[in-house]
Amino acid sequence: MRLERGGGVVADIFATIAATSNALLVAVGQSLTRDIVWPIFPNSRLRLWSASALAGLVTMLLSLLLQKSVMTMALSSVALVGAGVAPAVLVRVAGWRHTGSSLLGAVFAGLIVAIGWMMASLDGIVNEALPGILTGLLANYGISRYR
Repeated sequence: MRLERGGGVVADIFATIAATSNALLVAVGQSLTRDIVWPIFPNSRLRLWSASALAGLVTMLLSLLLQKSVMTMALSSVALVGAGVAPAVLVRVAGWRHTGSSLLGAVFAGLIVAIGWMMASLDGIVNEALPGILTGLLANYGISRYR
């Protein structure tokens, strides 16, 4: 049986998404149990597998509400992560002036602008990561300069 090239590429993309999703669900489960539940309820019997299963169930239910393809959601997710994280990382790596508040402001500003860009359907013109990153850098500059 011969596998067409396009089918192989699509299968590889879905395998990568599945592997990444699995790792993210375990990380969310650990965060739920160790950072949220156990500090508040020290005697809780919530285990990692049940927290991961709960996170997986919630994400599956939320995905049913979305009207996008898996590829579109994956690309949008990567762009949002880039818009939120890239400004703070760039500022730190470049050694630019910053404070804790300015880095946090850069993350939130980048995410808010990227989400607004997507909601305004401007992502067909320019990917939402670009305005998010630029806004995050400007937020860091402004907050670190006047704080």
